[in-house]
Amino acid sequence: MRKTIFKKLETQGLIANYNRLRKNLPPKLPERVYMVDETFREGIKAPTVFLTYVEKLKLAKMMDETGIAVINVGFPGLSEDEKRSVKRIVNETFEKAPNPA
Repeated sequence: MRKTIFKKLETQGLIANYNRLRKNLPPKLPERVYMVDETFREGIKAPTVFLTYVEKLKLAKMMDETGIAVINVGFPGLSEDEKRSVKRIVNETFEKAPNPA
């Protein structure tokens, strides 16, 4: 049934299976891809969202484990608590993200 739905949407021009369109694929894929994460900067600014230093550190460590190269850990100008948290997280040891921002 799923194939039928996808075929129908494809014939209507609403979706496209780019894996079948070889001309759209790049000729050579890069050896390494860098990911930049903005979870701390954007996600934590949402109303009713508050993370402690420990929660922020755990989140940053999980991001590091997944291979995210740049982790934006917060905005130190927001408050003194945020400034301390950012400073402490930046001083932690990260394997894949050598320069948390």
